[in-house]
Amino acid sequence: MTPSPLPQSKHDLALWLVSVLTGQSKQGSSVVTGTLPVDFDFDAVDQALDTHGIAGVCDSSTRRIEFHPSWANVYASMDELLAVPGNLGLAPTVFTLLDSNCTYRAGDIEPVEVTQYLHACKLYKLMQSVADLQADGQNRMVFLQRHDAKLAISLRYDKAQLLTLNDLDEFASTFVDSTHHKDQKRTIIRTSLIDLFKSESAIDFGQLLQKFEDFMERVRNAYAMYVAEFTFEKIKAEVEKDNLDSTIKLQKTITDIQNQLLAFPVAVFLAGVQMSSEPALTIKNVVVWLGCIVFVGVTLVLISNQRYTISAIAREVKLRYSKIEKLPAETRTPFQQALTDLQSHIKRQGAILNWLFCFVCVSALLSTGLLFWYSKPTLREYFSESPVAVMNVDQQTKKSEQPLAPASGTKPIN
Repeated sequence: MTPSPLPQSKHDLALWLVSVLTGQSKQGSSVVTGTLPVDFDFDAVDQALDTHGIAGVCDSSTRRIEFHPSWANVYASMDELLAVPGNLGLAPTVFTLLDSNCTYRAGDIEPVEVTQYLHACKLYKLMQSVADLQADGQNRMVFLQRHDAKLAISLRYDKAQLLTLNDLDEFASTFVDSTHHKDQKRTIIRTSLIDLFKSESAIDFGQLLQKFEDFMERVRNAYAMYVAEFTFEKIKAEVEKDNLDSTIKLQKTITDIQNQLLAFPVAVFLAGVQMSSEPALTIKNVVVWLGCIVFVGVTLVLISNQRYTISAIAREVKLRYSKIEKLPAETRTPFQQALTDLQSHIKRQGAILNWLFCFVCVSALLSTGLLFWYSKPTLREYFSESPVAVMNVDQQTKKSEQPLAPASGTKPIN
């Protein structure tokens, strides 16, 4: 009779041995011994145990097999499974609980006991992702609120502390995995946890399992209070107020200096009227010109300040725009349009200030030209002797040389 092939995986081999060995006894916490029936190839079993690294001392003369089922994730009970530190935070992909005759594989429908254990593993992983500090070697995580407010959680729990965590999926999707208000949610989790255990600085993870419902209630309430401060209507009111303030500031960048700008044509006109034609520079002409230049300098400083104001407003709007981008897509569209219009207004005001800057510089050049005009006779003579000027003089001369018409009622003299 050809013996049936042995199971290939370590777990299945250990589970098969538990089912076929006779006269089983347990030594210590994990060693199981028993007699292998003569129907099976002892050497093949011994070699398979060595290959998978779960063999103890085997005796072929008595067909006694000694092996470690727990090393292959075959446990007598949940208590034995939890006695392995590595299983507290990460569940094996395949494991068996002999006392409940339950074998779990990822994706299977699990009994309540297994569900509670898997919930504990999932919660620990979620809490690790939001912890401020982690000590992997010590299986411990730390949450910090202030220098004098912190909570350390050690990975220790037992079967009696396992519970079905009905709100675990909500906690994962809404408060840990969600990117919306991520930093604020992390702060809420930390604060709620420290407040829940405010009388203690260190706890076991099993204590959190026992108070998870209370913890979730605190997190929900704290987040609800936070969201109440950021309702759509409130955000809309704040954005509209900020946009209105920015618009008023932009308008003032022009209105605040409009008096100086309106005075420029008058200043240039007065400079032209008050300067007089002299053979050289005179104190009077220089003083008038200096007055214009000082006026130009002050105005250019004012324009430079207004340019800086526009740059500051542009940075505020850009920061406001980045905050709006964090809102859900369905709520941020109206705000984006208003901010886009405001950015266009910023560009328009900047262009106006650039033109005004050029206008003031031209005015300065014009007043300097007037100073040279009235102080340089050669310059005036040059322009007075230009072809156009000569032509005008010739026309006037010809007119003056024409004979006068006789007055009415008089006779010409022969």
